[in-house]
Amino acid sequence: MNPLKIKEIKFGEKDKILVANCFEDSLPLSKLILSYISLHGQRADFIPECTLNEVKFAISKNFYPFAIAVTKENIFYFGNCEGKSKRLVRWDEVPDNENNFWLREKYIQSLLDIFKNKIKESKIILMSYSNLLNLVNLLLKELRVRVVSLRSYKLNKYLLLKGIESYNCRYGFFLHPKGERIFIMDKKKGEWKKNGEDSIVTLLSYLMNNL
Repeated sequence: MNPLKIKEIKFGEKDKILVANCFEDSLPLSKLILSYISLHGQRADFIPECTLNEVKFAISKNFYPFAIAVTKENIFYFGNCEGKSKRLVRWDEVPDNENNFWLREKYIQSLLDIFKNKIKESKIILMSYSNLLNLVNLLLKELRVRVVSLRSYKLNKYLLLKGIESYNCRYGFFLHPKGERIFIMDKKKGEWKKNGEDSIVTLLSYLMNNL
């Protein structure tokens, strides 16, 4: 297969693609994209720290058929677009057709569809001093989860517990500032857990399995 024929690539094929994180604070989003791709059976290599030039080099040498690169402000892909091969294109500029799974809107909608019918209405409290707070809050509201958001500048178990009791919440979540860890408090089980995985993915998975 010609590695530049992006439109011929579908989930589940043996060809690996590249997912690259090119900005420190975008690591959680990069991992979320990687998880979404994996859920659809597509094999991918993940690079947590690299530059756009390094991604471009990997594509120019045909190491990968195409790559998704997450930066501070945008999500890019390297590949064939409108006949212009090996071009860097912003996700929202990619022509809209049924094979362009990397479009931001379709990606978000597909992500929501995965979890939408598996999470019952509940009420949780979300605490963080991370910039991810608004993003996670938005995702959870789209999933019909009632969320109380509190901005806190330090991890405080007592404050989180009081928030759970005051707002009559089942769960409390505290997001690490860079989204690398999530702390979970379950009022019913009396549990306090520390998880070292990507916070957004872990949060959604935890809700899906417990609500």
